[in-house]
Amino acid sequence: QVLNGLKFSAARVRYKSLSLPRFQFSGSMGNPNKLSDLDPAGATSSWLVLNVIVWFCSSIIFNITAAKLLSILPDAEDMTVLELLVTVVVGAVSLSVRGMRLLPRGGMSAYPGAFCLGTLHLVNCRSFVYSLQFIPTALAQTIRATNPIWVVTITSVVMGRSYSFPVMASLAPLVLGFAMTTGAEPSSLANPRGLVAAIFSVNAQVGVNLLGQKRLSTAVRGEFPHAFELQFTSCLFALAVLLPIWLGTGGAARLAGHWEIADPGARWQILSLTVIDGVLYFVEQNASFAALKGFQPLTFAVIDTLRRLSIVVVAGFCVQGTVVTASKAGGILLVMLGGLWFAYARELENRPRKSPQGENVLKEMKGVGRAAAAAA
Repeated sequence: QVLNGLKFSAARVRYKSLSLPRFQFSGSMGNPNKLSDLDPAGATSSWLVLNVIVWFCSSIIFNITAAKLLSILPDAEDMTVLELLVTVVVGAVSLSVRGMRLLPRGGMSAYPGAFCLGTLHLVNCRSFVYSLQFIPTALAQTIRATNPIWVVTITSVVMGRSYSFPVMASLAPLVLGFAMTTGAEPSSLANPRGLVAAIFSVNAQVGVNLLGQKRLSTAVRGEFPHAFELQFTSCLFALAVLLPIWLGTGGAARLAGHWEIADPGARWQILSLTVIDGVLYFVEQNASFAALKGFQPLTFAVIDTLRRLSIVVVAGFCVQGTVVTASKAGGILLVMLGGLWFAYARELENRPRKSPQGENVLKEMKGVGRAAAAAA
């Protein structure tokens, strides 16, 4: 969630030239803090295609295994604790091997912000998992795709930002699609707790994204934090906030009691799904960041929208058997198209106006690019 929402801030740092609305590869898979790694020649299309496949597959399977794990555990809170625990262990090993920091840069002064980031991450996770107890995955993921509505609302009301008319107009299909999908799902109207929890989740995700953008753009002792480090900080402090609450409310005793009465087959299922779920979450986030680095912002938004649609179709409709109606299908399509429209409108809004000098530079860059392509 942290990494998917950083596309605009990261893109502004990496792409100062004109961003074209077409699929384009750029960036490398190295350390993003080094300007040398921003060389478009550093990445290969085959690696990026493979990374997208891994991203899609891990996202789909994660949503399937998460729903199964939730159905066999005594409480949704137990699932969140186990997922975060496995993710933190895998992340600690991965960052250590890469020589990255496990604790926030800046020492104790950075801890309040880290706890705030972890708390928002925890609210996001807990609300989403809680919503799955009342609404299907297809609806929960569709609500998450309405992220632009809540981004504009929060940044306008809290931060005083203003947006152009095309950006505001792109929210219309998102609002209409949201109304159609929720209205077509009987469980969302009969028991609105799932709907409210899903909305809480997407708003917490917006908070994580905004705070993450600020931390990524702030240098600490002359160094900018790596997004992998930020992801790990978010999960680590979310676990640090949740673990005392879970222990204090009898979560450990509840899970231990459930484990005692479970047969060997059920125990193996709990153990295997927990490990798979945590590893898949880590893989999904890493693949997300690699795609973020490798594609232009608009291309990334298109791929991410297709990823969400694949989760809804495969995990929601095919695996979980959610009934497809014309209203649901139309609402989901409107939400996805609205998300793409919003990304394109923001792309145009953020695109710098070209001066005559800038156009000359751009022409020269295009000429060099064509010459290099011809030489290759």
